[in-house]
Amino acid sequence: MKSWGGELRPWWRRIGDASSRFGNALIGGSPAETISGRAYREAKAGSIRWQRIKVWIDRVFKLFGERAHCRRTHQRDLEVAKGLLEAYR
Repeated sequence: MKSWGGELRPWWRRIGDASSRFGNALIGGSPAETISGRAYREAKAGSIRWQRIKVWIDRVFKLFGERAHCRRTHQRDLEVAKGLLEAYR
């Protein structure tokens, strides 16, 4: 079984994504969007606060060898949303 993003992701990544979506909802964001995805989107829209958050998140994930984490997560959030729309047409 494949996920909406195309590949079956390890359980720890799915738990991380779910936790991030829950955290985003707790701080007033959409439960369909991760904190990293929101940071990318808000920073791109001009928010200085979210630009700083995005830089911090990207630096943390760079320690684990992942570059442009927020941008990639934003793209994955969009893929998940597209998959949901297609699944429920």
